[in-house]
Amino acid sequence: MAIEQTSPDEQGQIYVPFINWILMLATLALVLGFRSSAALAAAYGIAVAATMVITSILAFFVARRFGWRLWIAGPIMGVFLLIDLAFFVANLFKIADGGWYPVGTAVVLFVVMTTWASGRRSWRGTGAATHSRRKSSRTCWRRAHCTVSPAPPCCSRRMAW
Repeated sequence: MAIEQTSPDEQGQIYVPFINWILMLATLALVLGFRSSAALAAAYGIAVAATMVITSILAFFVARRFGWRLWIAGPIMGVFLLIDLAFFVANLFKIADGGWYPVGTAVVLFVVMTTWASGRRSWRGTGAATHSRRKSSRTCWRRAHCTVSPAPPCCSRRMAW
């Protein structure tokens, strides 16, 4: 898979032509599959409303993490959450008109991510390949010169830096 570095200054700015083509084909399939702008608007409405709800919930936890007191963060985020939930509930009536797609996509992604996390937890618990995982991750970071967080072991052998 070809990976192009787009910036000499920023290591994380890359362009992957294959992924771009996949995204284009998926977008065309969605537009053709929905067949009407009303169905596409219903899907968009649910996706945006759900994103707003999730953002309000996460904002509460970020505010708490930054030291906001519960009696300050709770009511402020509660007001935002109340408004966002009103939009979300109003959009739930559009599930049959095309809103099923973002809900289905979210369910599939949730299942994949929880299965991945459960498998990683289980794999770590058995101690399988602990030494080789540490070694490959360490090697990866020496090459990448990155200090944010370690790369997943599955990717450490495929990095193209």
